[in-house]
Amino acid sequence: MKKLLSIILAILMVLTLVSCGGKTAPADTPKDETPGANGDTASDLAQFQAATGFALTPDSLKSNGEKYKVAYISFSWDNTVEHMANAMKRVLEGLGCEFTALSSEGNPDTFITNIENYISQDYDGLFVNVYSVTTGRASEILNESGIKWMPATQPAYDYDDNIVTPYVAVDDAYVGRRLTDEALAWAEENWADFDVKDCYIYIIDVSTGTELHNRCLAMEEEAKKVAGDAYKIEIGDSIAEGGGFSPEVAYNMCVRTFAANPNVKYWIVLHPFDYYATGTCRAAEDYNIVDNVCTATCNGDNYLPILQDGTTGAWRFCLYWDNGLWGYLYGCGMYALLTETCKPEELWNDYIKEGETYAGLQMASLVMGPDNYKNVLGFYDNLIGDNYFGYQDEWDGTEYPVLYTGD
Repeated sequence: MKKLLSIILAILMVLTLVSCGGKTAPADTPKDETPGANGDTASDLAQFQAATGFALTPDSLKSNGEKYKVAYISFSWDNTVEHMANAMKRVLEGLGCEFTALSSEGNPDTFITNIENYISQDYDGLFVNVYSVTTGRASEILNESGIKWMPATQPAYDYDDNIVTPYVAVDDAYVGRRLTDEALAWAEENWADFDVKDCYIYIIDVSTGTELHNRCLAMEEEAKKVAGDAYKIEIGDSIAEGGGFSPEVAYNMCVRTFAANPNVKYWIVLHPFDYYATGTCRAAEDYNIVDNVCTATCNGDNYLPILQDGTTGAWRFCLYWDNGLWGYLYGCGMYALLTETCKPEELWNDYIKEGETYAGLQMASLVMGPDNYKNVLGFYDNLIGDNYFGYQDEWDGTEYPVLYTGD
């Protein structure tokens, strides 16, 4: 912990900016020159800590002795939600709060009912997974209640499409474009005779998930822009396939598409999230074309067990952002709101976009695969001081982008 923690401690001693208060323009700092990876790195901590909540660490916040009750009401439950909830729990319980997390089993009515129930139980703060089908109603209920709340995983909008709280999220258009670019770069580097005209780019969409769908549209747009001569560029809708969010859906879609196009030399199969990818890998194995398939995903919590087992097959990499860091930021931000260290419109004030009232932090995405996953995860373990992955000692000091600040 080492080099990074010593930098953090030194900077916190001389920090003159704070995360809450009047809006202050960020200092000019060097940008990561990796294409498409603009973001603040660990070496930019003076700006990053002040603007994004790292000045609001559990140590600097300190408990005020109040035992606030906070809940995370998730729309559904998976590895990503669990990882984020664990980080929130660690921060908030460390500050003396009571924390609970629950799933709404993917049911919008249950989700809204859960919000109403926890408000009626006099909870002090709520994190909620809002989606396009719930954001208007959830925002209405929560704002009317006066409770402190923040939306997990994406911004919360009212019925007039106004953002109504600070948030941490991912720029879906950016990660969609970048996933396409990185997959094509992987193909160029790893297939000696790769020619884009021999490549079928297949994108597995989730049409009913607005954010995931937007990623896929960005993938398609970028593919047409940079690989317009490809054998074919196609989006397949997993929702039309039926079967829910399971690898079997991707398996069926890929087997059918592989079989219908026997003359394709190389396949690039892209996913907006990582639930489906093992199905794509199994289809490549059953069709005996693993060496000619590159599948890649956004997010990687479900990729990690496969990386650790060494059974990645056609799954070449993911665009990873650490959901523990996400939950850590949210936990610190929530405590600042509960203790009125910050008003909502002051939190993370350097990242309030022009014309908006509340800040939005965009997580940077890192290319993570078999060759670097221990180092990437060790970086995050050290960054927030929690050996969640068990790779703190594997980090070699490489400084990765943390916050995406635009192309």
